Amino acid sequence: MKAVLYILLGTGLTFGASYSLGALLLARLRLRLHREEQRFFAFIAGSACLSSIIFFLNVAGLARKWVFVTLSAAAIAAGVWKRVWRSGAQPLPALPKFWRWSFWAIFTVFTWLYLSQAMAPESSADGVSYHVALAARYLREHRFPGITTNIYANLSEGVEMLFEFAFAFGRNSAAAMVEFLFLLSLPFGILSFARRAGRPVAGVVAALLAYLSPVVARSGTVAYNDAAGAVVVFAMFYAIQLWREQQDDRWLAVAGMLAGFGYGVKYTLGIGCVYAFGVVAWTCWRRRKPMLRPAAVLTLCATAWVAPWMVKNAVTVGNPVSPFANRLFPNPYVSVAFEDDYTSYLRKYDNVTPRQIPWEVAVHGERLAGLLGPVFLLAPLALVALRWPLGRELLLAAAVFLLPYPNNIGCRFLMPALPFVALAMAMAAEVWAPVAALLLAAHAVLSWPPVTARYTGQYAWRITQPAWEAALRKVPEDQYLRGALQDYDIGVAIEQNVPPGERILSASLANQSYQRREVLAPYQSTFAAMMYDTLLRATQDDMKAEARNTFRFPAATVRRLRIALSAQTVLAWTIGEIRVYEGEREVARDALWRLRASANPWYVQKAFDNSLVTMWSSDVRGAAGMFIDIDFGRPVKVDRVAVYEPRTLTDAMMRIEGDGRLLSKDWDQEMVPLPPRMRRAATEELKVNGVGWLVFRDGEFKADDLLTRYAQWGVKQVAERNGYRLWRIE
Repeated sequence: MKAVLYILLGTGLTFGASYSLGALLLARLRLRLHREEQRFFAFIAGSACLSSIIFFLNVAGLARKWVFVTLSAAAIAAGVWKRVWRSGAQPLPALPKFWRWSFWAIFTVFTWLYLSQAMAPESSADGVSYHVALAARYLREHRFPGITTNIYANLSEGVEMLFEFAFAFGRNSAAAMVEFLFLLSLPFGILSFARRAGRPVAGVVAALLAYLSPVVARSGTVAYNDAAGAVVVFAMFYAIQLWREQQDDRWLAVAGMLAGFGYGVKYTLGIGCVYAFGVVAWTCWRRRKPMLRPAAVLTLCATAWVAPWMVKNAVTVGNPVSPFANRLFPNPYVSVAFEDDYTSYLRKYDNVTPRQIPWEVAVHGERLAGLLGPVFLLAPLALVALRWPLGRELLLAAAVFLLPYPNNIGCRFLMPALPFVALAMAMAAEVWAPVAALLLAAHAVLSWPPVTARYTGQYAWRITQPAWEAALRKVPEDQYLRGALQDYDIGVAIEQNVPPGERILSASLANQSYQRREVLAPYQSTFAAMMYDTLLRATQDDMKAEARNTFRFPAATVRRLRIALSAQTVLAWTIGEIRVYEGEREVARDALWRLRASANPWYVQKAFDNSLVTMWSSDVRGAAGMFIDIDFGRPVKVDRVAVYEPRTLTDAMMRIEGDGRLLSKDWDQEMVPLPPRMRRAATEELKVNGVGWLVFRDGEFKADDLLTRYAQWGVKQVAERNGYRLWRIE
């Protein structure tokens, strides 16, 4: 029961601080709002403020529990002193009795279900692997530690700042409860907007269409940021509409802040800044009013919430929008090839075709990780709303927030557009009340977990049943997590056996929030992928650098040698090792040598480190003119150059130049046996790079080889739990 109290404390302090900050901001701006609108905007705007404050506390190295306690106490006390918790504003027009009772009955039943999920021990895939794991690390280190080995630390983390605040008091479940707070605010925001617009019935239907959607429910009850993102962009839209209605530029400060906070929640929501600017520009033009002041207010406020994340990335990894746009901002931490593989997966998932997407996201829910609900097969009904100005504005917003969707076709990435589509559908159905009631009733029934299980895919990501025993900790947290996370026990073993500060390489260990050691996953950074490939090159035939290309030419005395491509390659140009000879003697490498590569220059040393388990790669498809330069620092006599490549990547047409003149463009190729201790060389390379531990799951590639040849690898098994094995590199 003590754990439950701490979860509620973390949630309550996060809400209290956010609401107070937001209410103080609204009071300072003196905006005209109804009571329900004040409550909605106070929490959302206040969350943006609290998130920003936590960001700068991390920058200053002050992310500590006592600081958070002081901050929340000060914010709540200021709110009480200024009496912003008790609104004197007028309420919105009352809902019709039938629809009021329908809303509260359905909302209460589903909220009871959702709350049990949110309070249960956090076990979501992304939550335990990075959303909470990174927030917990920031809190442990009291700052942003400058992580360059995890692309998720480079994404904007506006909601994760709130997770960090709540985690300080209630650990993992408190972070999930923060996302639940945003989920709870979603239907009230939609309903308030519709009531102000004179569409109360549409508001009830749309609010519950969004709130009851299985993917919204699931993502809003775990430590993700999708529900928060959907609410923030809707609040931004709402603020823009209030600016248009009241012609009060103070609303643009709120809209700009929320547009910038949307970027802080998730990169793709940065399109909200474009939407807001476009609507403001269009409105000013239509009304023949000056645009400079409104545009300046909007831009400055949005920039205040966007710029910190861009600056953080520029300082940490040299790319303000990392892990994307690495062609524009080349850096050693996220390669172009890594980015291309990552974005390609997000666009394809399980090779779902565009024609399959509607059925997958509405009904099946398995291949795209969640479902909206079958009633959203009727989404074309929303086009009826084009007959009204408000309907056109809603559909325009939906279209704008759908623009990024092809870049990640997971179902939850439809959520930013969902409130707008739901409202447009509800407006069309509202024309005849029985249709609206039938639509809502069908969605409620089809969204109830036992019913959903009858038609959706077995492994669709959704809530399956209430979890009150786990939520109230009647089932011990450890016991619940062992059933929910296959790698939970190996995480416990890691805590017990791996000293603090040491790093683990694993392609399968997702649990990073219930243990405190740094895990390097090959899908999270170029560095980790290189380390993992180092292991593969020890045994995997198609990755071994067994092809030796020997260039022979008349002896020449040169200061600078260049190995260059003469034509384009099918894949990246990859070199395992380059050796330079004079007769039978290899030219010794020394401190005078200066190496340079035209592509991926940070790792050119990998081609000169006397190891065939490491390789340099151009990172992108090889092009004519690409080169590696060796400046010997003095004149050197050479007559032969050997270039080692993987046997499956031997299409590179190369030439050797010395001091700018061609020495050779012909070579002899032969397959040569590799050194006998490649496995040990691979683990030694890992250890040199600060990786002293491995975790592999039985059946995973390399797991069997480690078990049978552990002596050759130079590793010792320290623990085995549920098919996961922890190895120490000796």
